[in-house]
Parts: sequence; structure tokens; C-alpha cells
Amino acid sequence: ITDQIIKAADHLMQKKIGALFVFPGRQMIDTIIQGGVMLNGKISVPLILSIFDPSSPGHDGAVTIEGDRIKKFGVHLPLADNFEGYQAFGTRHRAALGLAERSDALQIAISEEKGTVSVAYEGKIKTLHRVDELKEYIREVLQEKGFSMSPEKSRWHSLFTHNMREKLLAAGFTFLFWYVFVVQLGTGVISHDFEVPVEFR
Repeated sequence: ITDQIIKAADHLMQKKIGALFVFPGRQMIDTIIQGGVMLNGKISVPLILSIFDPSSPGHDGAVTIEGDRIKKFGVHLPLADNFEGYQAFGTRHRAALGLAERSDALQIAISEEKGTVSVAYEGKIKTLHRVDELKEYIREVLQEKGFSMSPEKSRWHSLFTHNMREKLLAAGFTFLFWYVFVVQLGTGVISHDFEVPVEFR
């Protein structure tokens, strides 16, 4: 899957076609990003090139990638608050840095003016000089996050990491209710007698 992204990025750089890729981290970004069209399409070079084709209505937005799939395209990211020292970059790069300031997601931005590729991560953005640098950078960051581009591993990772706060709260409340209603109230035997009329037909 990484190779497909690298091949597409290389083509976009050579043709000077702008693009923006988002690899969500452990933090949820659904409340940070805006818009976008649900796709859930398997990553391939033709799919990526068709999305970022200048004639495509969603080419100005970003794509979010989860596992081996492009989850959404045409996504709008928040602009960076602190953009001093990055005047050489355009709006696409400012959006990449904006999400990097607010989350642990990794962003890849391709400039349509210079045909260069930049990566935004942990509140910083830098330009890479070669495609093989990009490939190594992606693998290093995803490995650091404990992620895998394998769809099966990604699903299991997502199961145990996404919405972790909500899952822990739910588990805590479940244990609390079990302790109160089963352990505490269930320690004694409670019985009630009822007289119930019975009718046979």
C-alpha cells in the first residue's frame, strides 16, 4: 500500500499536481476536519490520480487514509495558527500544518507550484528532496505510532485504540453497576410471597 502512495506521489510531483494525504493517528480527527465525501475505496495509483485530477471537484481537498483504503476525499483541514517562517508554503501546506498542530496525524502535501513534497507532523512541516525519503519517512512514522498499512492489522489496532476514552468509561460504569447491583444487593436472599389468581380455560 505504501508503494502505491509513493508511486502516485511521484507522478503528482512530476506533473506538478497539488495533493494532500492524511494518515490519522491515535487521536480522532472527525471533529477537527470538515466536509469530505465518504469513499472507502482500496488504495491504488489510478484512484489517487483520479481524485487529485485538476478537473475533479474534490482535488482541492485532502484524502484520509486508514489501512489500505481511502476513507474520504475532498476533506477540508483547519489552517495553522502559527505559520511564521512558512511563507514559502501555500494554503495546502498551511492546512497540513494546521492538522499537525491539533492532532498526531501525519500529513503529506504536494505543491502544485514547485512539484515538491512536504510532510507535516507533530506541529512541524518540512520539505523532502527525494521520493525515497518520503517512503522511509512514512514507514518510520507509522512504525513509531505502532500502525501497519496492513488492513487486517489496522482494523485490530483501530478496535483497541479508537475511542479509547469512551471504551474505558463504558467498562468502568459496567463494573460499577455490576458491583452495586450484583455484589452488594445480591449478598442476601430476598423473597416475596404473592397470591395470584389462576384461571384455567
